[in-house]
Amino acid sequence: MADGVTLDDLDQRHHATLARLRERGPVQWVEALGGWVVTGRDESIAVMRDAERFTVDDPRFSTAQVVGPSMLSLDGEQHRRHRDPFA
Repeated sequence: MADGVTLDDLDQRHHATLARLRERGPVQWVEALGGWVVTGRDESIAVMRDAERFTVDDPRFSTAQVVGPSMLSLDGEQHRRHRDPFA
């Protein structure tokens, strides 16, 4: 558990905060986010490739709020349609 990590830590001290999370392990629950933070390379790849269990389609995901729908904020066929021009 990543007890003690605040939104301010992630916003203002993200490099140090993420380094601290990585030291604790590749996957950490961050209560301030109400979600898991994945910092390990292999674990991140596994999450990104498993659309059945993991999604980016979440209203808390700030990228979609800032730039609108994109390959970073969509799953499945919509993701593929937005990603194809870059592949």
